[in-house]
Amino acid sequence: AEFTLYNENGDVVQKLTTGKDGKVTFKEVPYGKYTVKETKAPKYYELDDTAIPFEILENGKTLTATKTNKPEYGKGTFIKTSEDGVIEGIELHIYGTSNTGAAVDETVVTDKNGSVTIKLLTGTYTVEEIKIADRYISVPTQTFKIEKTEPLPPKGGRFNQRLKPPKVDRIPARRYLLFSQQFFLSTQVSIFCYLHNVIFMSYVQ
Repeated sequence: AEFTLYNENGDVVQKLTTGKDGKVTFKEVPYGKYTVKETKAPKYYELDDTAIPFEILENGKTLTATKTNKPEYGKGTFIKTSEDGVIEGIELHIYGTSNTGAAVDETVVTDKNGSVTIKLLTGTYTVEEIKIADRYISVPTQTFKIEKTEPLPPKGGRFNQRLKPPKVDRIPARRYLLFSQQFFLSTQVSIFCYLHNVIFMSYVQ
């Protein structure tokens, strides 16, 4: 993360980037009123540019503040269609690892329109249909990516289900699973402000 120190006139005093330990130290800061802002978020996290005001009035005193970034999220919309009209109650298993390293394992169920939308951390995942009726051939799993998006047209993908040879007691059907991403940081950033001539900030992932 990048943090910028501003004086009371809004001028940039210092700009520093956190290291692997999530810490930055502003040195040789004179007396006065200041604000600190996060000006660049860690990768895969949302920027929180809320200003943190403080004032240096005396030597040797340390001020501590904590900032929390939220991880990026996206939304995956899955739509199921079927030649025999069976689209409600279809169970989908979504699993994988988010961009922040969190394990994701979710099961969702389609509604009466064959659709289901789920909010997911940004990352790469696999989706598979579970509890498939015997009259259908299993669909291969599909890998898809959820990304942070602004209000843009959704991205999507599709995989098709092959038919088993029709039999008297079975309904030939083809079903499709279509996913589209629509929308779219929780790690902690700790900021330590050292009064006098040092300001110490830390970012904790």
